[in-house]
Amino acid sequence: MMSYVKYVDFIAPEKIMSIDKVFDGLSVPITPECRAKFKKSTRVKKVYAFKGEDEFVSCVEQIIDRFFTSTQIDPLSIDYLICGNDSMYFCNGISVLHGMKKKYGLNNAAILPIAQPCAAALYAMGLSGKLLDDRSKNILILSACYWPDINDRYIDFCMRGDGVGLALIGGDAGVLRIDGWRCSNYCDSSYNRLQASSEDIKLTDWRNSMIMYGIDFVRDSLAKLDTRLSEIKRIIPANIRYDVFDELYSHYLKVDTKIFFLDNIPVGGHMCDVDMLRNLKDCASKRKYKSGDKIVLYTPDVERSFDVNYNLVLLSFQ
Repeated sequence: MMSYVKYVDFIAPEKIMSIDKVFDGLSVPITPECRAKFKKSTRVKKVYAFKGEDEFVSCVEQIIDRFFTSTQIDPLSIDYLICGNDSMYFCNGISVLHGMKKKYGLNNAAILPIAQPCAAALYAMGLSGKLLDDRSKNILILSACYWPDINDRYIDFCMRGDGVGLALIGGDAGVLRIDGWRCSNYCDSSYNRLQASSEDIKLTDWRNSMIMYGIDFVRDSLAKLDTRLSEIKRIIPANIRYDVFDELYSHYLKVDTKIFFLDNIPVGGHMCDVDMLRNLKDCASKRKYKSGDKIVLYTPDVERSFDVNYNLVLLSFQ
């Protein structure tokens, strides 16, 4: 069954921290040389940061209030409530997600947790064609990123920021049609560890293979979706390292670097799958698209095991 992106929104906290302030607050010092290299490769300058739990919960409420005010949709028409971030399930001993379900009367919504923090929104879009077996059904994606401990913000290949995202996926007509979804995991890292060979693999080798796998995944996914790269107007990735997309992906995919939407990397930082909703909203509003124009959402999801899940969603404007 066809499914559509009917609504997308994003809210950022008021506080913005420079990445130098983040570096200064880390328990493990980062040398000036590493800082300079990080700034050059990622191009992240500032990250959003909630002042505390109260502001985080307030922003979640604000984005839901705005959604219902804008759409006037019946809360009982929401069939699934999907989220993939720990901050929505474990915030000072409570589940914000369950609290929101009760507060807004989402009584018919089954909560569906997806253990892919950076790709939960893409999983929800991909699964929507199966879950929405009736045109009247809807999925509400509620994404959030909140890092109270400053030490969790620096992740080597980017800097984490805070924010909240929301999207409505429906079975009836919408602005963007979901034309296909692909996901893959090569399982190399976990396999190598199980085989006790992880010590033979250098971190730089792992990074290089992750990038090349990602490039191959994008190429292969589009081929399996019967779509040529030349048909794609925009590729929207997560807000991670600027140079990876600007230099490597563009080179190996043989595309102009301008095809990648990297506008939000300097201010905001990486916010798990909130990135995808934020970037989709901004990308769609900054440029005029014609009916039939195709865009791609793409993100690798790096797990603590260092296994990587690759996800791609193909969308077309209606």
